Amino acid sequence: MKKILPIFLVVVLLSACFSKPSPQELEMMSAPNNYIWLAAKEKFSFMPIVQESQKEGFILTNWAYVGKQTDEQFKFGVLISSPTLKADSLKVEVYKRIRDGHEWIERNPDNRVALKVEKAILIRAGQLYRENLKNEKGSD
Repeated sequence: MKKILPIFLVVVLLSACFSKPSPQELEMMSAPNNYIWLAAKEKFSFMPIVQESQKEGFILTNWAYVGKQTDEQFKFGVLISSPTLKADSLKVEVYKRIRDGHEWIERNPDNRVALKVEKAILIRAGQLYRENLKNEKGSD
């Protein structure tokens, strides 16, 4: 009996350490990073949004002219897959089409475009994060 009691206590204590997270905690762990979301919404504010879900962390734009080129259009897909503010939480897909006479033909975009957009979103997300920290410290 004396040997069983310490083992039982250890099992009880360990099970308390691994308690099941609440529904709110689960939602927070799986929700996309809010700063990345806000930065992406800001960066694509000039484009028409076809579909978006902050809860699921995606944005899909419609075709739009980017810059002064009137014979090419771009469409973007954004996926925010993690609640952490890290580069691997963000994935941007770029679609490009060019006008050939009266029709649009899809082309492969330069891979650097997605990287530049991701970098711009992450830089802005970091700025938003720092602004929020500064505001929180100022309100204390």
